[in-house]
Amino acid sequence: MMKKWIAALFVLLLIVSPQKSFAHSGLVKSEPAEGSTVTDNNVKFLLTFNTEIENLSRIRVTDSNGKEVALMQMAAKGNELVSESENAMPNGTYNVYWKIIGEDSHVVQGSYKFTVKAEEQIEAKPPAAKNDDGVKKEEKTKNEVKTENKKNTPEFSSLLYILVGLAALAVVLGLIIGKRRKK
Repeated sequence: MMKKWIAALFVLLLIVSPQKSFAHSGLVKSEPAEGSTVTDNNVKFLLTFNTEIENLSRIRVTDSNGKEVALMQMAAKGNELVSESENAMPNGTYNVYWKIIGEDSHVVQGSYKFTVKAEEQIEAKPPAAKNDDGVKKEEKTKNEVKTENKKNTPEFSSLLYILVGLAALAVVLGLIIGKRRKK
């Protein structure tokens, strides 16, 4: 009889536990796509992953010389990471580096390249003006960003499922040990 209860509890745990939490997150689709050529200097980035991602996930874009491209505020919504170039991007090849925290709390990163080839050629803008401290005027301090990110971090994650599973396992082991002591 006890074996049937254990088997039933095990099957119930398999059904209730989220299956996708056992797989790492990965990039499924990107806009602009890897290896693609875009004809607009104002580039919008949309990266889609196979699981939900945390708000701390980021995109970084550099030109062929390694100079970082200024991006507008990023937003992680469900399984998508969205941003766009702050300024028009000159023609050339660009690298997109992404680093996400997946639903399973693992950090996953990758990169790809794309090309901007717009009819109207523009030149790269000079760096943003800096204040007396040498910091870009519009740039937030690291502490401000950390505080902002903590506010946006979801309280619920797959860690809860792991804890519930461990608690259920402890109950089952307790029942087994209790039955053996009674015999």
